[in-house]
Amino acid sequence: GDRRPATNKMAFIFTPFLNEWNNQIQVQLQIEDFKPGFDIAHLASSRYNFHTCSGNGQIDLENKAPRLRNIKRHLFFLPEFIPQKIKTYKNVIKKSKENTFPLTVFPGHTEKNTLPFIDWRQQVNRFDRLTKLLLNNKQTLILVSCPYQTVELAFYLRQLAPQDNDKVAFYHLCLPYLEKKEVFNLLTAEKLKFLVTTPQIAPLFLTREWEQVVIFHLPFHYQSWQEAINVASMGQAEAVYLLFGRQDCLTARKQMEFLAPERDCLAKLYLLLSKQQNKNNIAMKETSFFNQTVKILRAAGLTGVNDLTMQISLRILAELGLINFSKQRLDLKIELLPAPAKKLALLDSITFCYTQQLKKEVIAWQEQALALPLTDLIFYSNRTDDL
Repeated sequence: GDRRPATNKMAFIFTPFLNEWNNQIQVQLQIEDFKPGFDIAHLASSRYNFHTCSGNGQIDLENKAPRLRNIKRHLFFLPEFIPQKIKTYKNVIKKSKENTFPLTVFPGHTEKNTLPFIDWRQQVNRFDRLTKLLLNNKQTLILVSCPYQTVELAFYLRQLAPQDNDKVAFYHLCLPYLEKKEVFNLLTAEKLKFLVTTPQIAPLFLTREWEQVVIFHLPFHYQSWQEAINVASMGQAEAVYLLFGRQDCLTARKQMEFLAPERDCLAKLYLLLSKQQNKNNIAMKETSFFNQTVKILRAAGLTGVNDLTMQISLRILAELGLINFSKQRLDLKIELLPAPAKKLALLDSITFCYTQQLKKEVIAWQEQALALPLTDLIFYSNRTDDL
């Protein structure tokens, strides 16, 4: 018979993955679990951390769950390692006289690491593994990649064990200051049992003792891995569980498309700009320009672009001498410069070189993190040659 619930609202827990078939790559979702009747819009709420309960014991979110506001939404869905790199980008390129950047040093170990690692990489269903792991009710730090994943996983854990709702919290860079403070207060008062956060945030909790640390998603970069391990060491964790797998690596490659636009993306953007009615000058609201441009480029086959891609691409085109652009408050002005007399080299753009270098680092690290035996993963060194 028809077993569909009598409601038009469903909450799904899923894992996104890239399905490659017949030379085409599509994003698909693997459903892990679902529940009828919950308004999934509340997942975007920063206030979901600290809810109140109605008289019948149900979570009262109607007045306590305003949607996430005043942040750049594309950053909410990217690994927090990327916003950190964006913040330090200007300082990095100022110090570089040439368009070359050394690979991040992946240091070998200098002393024996006594942390007990449980290697569950490449397991079929890490959600089941995590669920069983938390039944021991130990103080647990769970590390994911992106801000939205902290909300998603905390929600999943609360749905599994409603009686422990008040023991689960999430923490990410986009949280309001008062909520960040409240998380620390609850930890200090030992009222929280499970905290879901990211490796970039984890150093804030170095002084906290964690009975177990769960690395749920593959750390985006070696620096993120090191931050996670440092927190586990300082917190004298009884065990560190590795639950990440190949799917994380595929997702990271897709995310790097946002940050490191390739030649095809840059060429199509420049062609689009040159076809504007007013070829010499383009002036419009920044959000309108990004929305329209992203929509057109995605329709042209560049599915891995967003607002961040457009910002980086404009900077690359400017460094190549193809355009000038300026921003004043919410307005964006773009001026097309005379076409160059000779073919340009993308390596003449310092921004292009920097983002491609970062992309190479991320891919190299993640491949090693999945392929190496556990002992080599913990204690290994990598080449530090310049590109």
